[in-house]
Amino acid sequence: TPADGSNYTISGTQYDVPSFGARTCGDLVSAPEPSFIGQKMSDIFFHRNRLGFISGEAIVMSRAGEFFKFFPETVTTILDSDPIDVNVSHVKVSNLRHAIPFNEELLLFSDQTQFIFKGGDFLTPKNSSIVQTTEYEASTTAKPAAAGNVVYFPATRGGFTSVREYYVIDDSDRSDATDVTAHVSKYIPDGVYDMVASTTENVLALLTTNDTSTMYLYKWHWAGREKMQSAWFKYKFNGLEILSAEFIESSCFIVGNKNGRTLLFKMQF
Repeated sequence: TPADGSNYTISGTQYDVPSFGARTCGDLVSAPEPSFIGQKMSDIFFHRNRLGFISGEAIVMSRAGEFFKFFPETVTTILDSDPIDVNVSHVKVSNLRHAIPFNEELLLFSDQTQFIFKGGDFLTPKNSSIVQTTEYEASTTAKPAAAGNVVYFPATRGGFTSVREYYVIDDSDRSDATDVTAHVSKYIPDGVYDMVASTTENVLALLTTNDTSTMYLYKWHWAGREKMQSAWFKYKFNGLEILSAEFIESSCFIVGNKNGRTLLFKMQF
């Protein structure tokens, strides 16, 4: 493994290893190490021109515009561009699993609770905080999928999977998460490990380890503020083990194993 700031070569192409900034001022007390040091990370994200990591109950973000620097420039004052290191404050143990940029803020998921990471117009260590928003159980195996002004996330329920649609209630700061599988509660097997959405086609696709040859899809249609369609269906691929899927505009690209080969398929919606 190359050291920070060095480089390595693959097939004749040279790659640089980014150099993570070291402590240039202060000590372990005045400029402590980031909370993720020595801990397992559960997610990586970009938000408000900062690189962020989730580790346990902490969310750590780099300096503004300097993605690999996690120590302050000075210890005599707190600068607006300094790194951000904030912990969740909740009565339950809330190990964070996923971070989804949503509605100009950051939506954080733990096993049983959803949080919002808030800040001002310009995100700084002084105005950042984590507040609880809803409290629904969520599966940790699949990252939630954002689709426009909603976020979909799964939960295991008695051997099957339920999917909730997280949204902010109109003209308020309150939010809720509606169960969009309430009418088909025993349709999707548990073991969902991937979720991808297309706002072009208004469709959400789910992949599950308990049915690797099938893609479960949710189709919706809004007319103003009224949801006119909320339909579930599935596509079954004979002899194909689906590994991953991703939408690009109206096309769904599927990676899967078939007849001993790994293939890339394109499905036009």
